[in-house]
Amino acid sequence: MKIRIGKNFIIHFTLFFLTIVMATAIYAETRYISDILYVSIREGKGKEYRAIKTLTSDAPVEVLTESGQYLKVKSTDGKIGWILKKYVSSDQPESIIISQLKKEIEELGENTRKSREEASRAEAELRQISEKYNDLLKRYKKTEELNHQFENIQAKNTGLSTKLEHLRKENVTLRDTEMFRWFLIGGGVLFAGFIIGKLSGLSRKKGYY
Repeated sequence: MKIRIGKNFIIHFTLFFLTIVMATAIYAETRYISDILYVSIREGKGKEYRAIKTLTSDAPVEVLTESGQYLKVKSTDGKIGWILKKYVSSDQPESIIISQLKKEIEELGENTRKSREEASRAEAELRQISEKYNDLLKRYKKTEELNHQFENIQAKNTGLSTKLEHLRKENVTLRDTEMFRWFLIGGGVLFAGFIIGKLSGLSRKKGYY
């Protein structure tokens, strides 16, 4: 016997399946147990059903679907059951907010401490670089001063060399002049002796007459 499945049945089944999936997707959100001591997740919608798990205040649950006054939820350890809607809140509990703020404050303090350490290291590095720069600057100034002194010595040396060369030339000129003067004096003496000799000879000849 063959069972015929009509197109309408397939369409309605598909729509029903999509509705369930969409409803599950819509209600799959995290909510929190309100500010009461204990709440039980039960197998069904009512106190007559067996309690599966007991939750305390601020415990998170995942809402799977909603039905009247009840929510079908899933606990963090995977237990699934029903709970009264009035015991569940979408608002994040203050304890969790305080815990998150405390964590953020601790992280901020840690980041601040790291920033201070980095700033301290950067300051130490800057101090070392400044000391090296000042040391190099002093060395450069000393080198520049030595170069300046060396240039002055070279200039003085060049001036002294020029003056020495000039004195050498003057010395040669004076020597030549002195030799020429002595040459003239010697020649004058010889000439004077020659003249005196001539005059003496003439005087002797006159005496013989």
